[in-house]
Amino acid sequence: MLGWLLLVAAPLTLLSYLNHRTDAPLHILWGAEGVALLAICLWAMIVALAAPRDVARVWERLLLAATLPIVVGATVLFTYWPHGSLIGLGLEAAALAAWAPRADVEAPTISTAGASTT
Repeated sequence: MLGWLLLVAAPLTLLSYLNHRTDAPLHILWGAEGVALLAICLWAMIVALAAPRDVARVWERLLLAATLPIVVGATVLFTYWPHGSLIGLGLEAAALAAWAPRADVEAPTISTAGASTT
């Protein structure tokens, strides 16, 4: 669900930018990326709280729970909405992608077949 929220937010942000003029046909979408980012942050907190303890590591849950402060901090740090927010969200996603364990990768095993005992 969190991934789907992220995927929906991208075209919503584009539509928001394209319809910023008051006479634009979809002007009601102007600023919708803020609502989408807030929904992503709140859902990330829910995911962090609901994640099974044996599936998600503590640092992963803490990082997800901190999505809102990360997005707000990046917005303040980079001083431009929503680009700073998206930088913070992207850095968080990169950390999760880089260091989180993968379900499709097995731990390497050491084979002793063919080992010499002499």
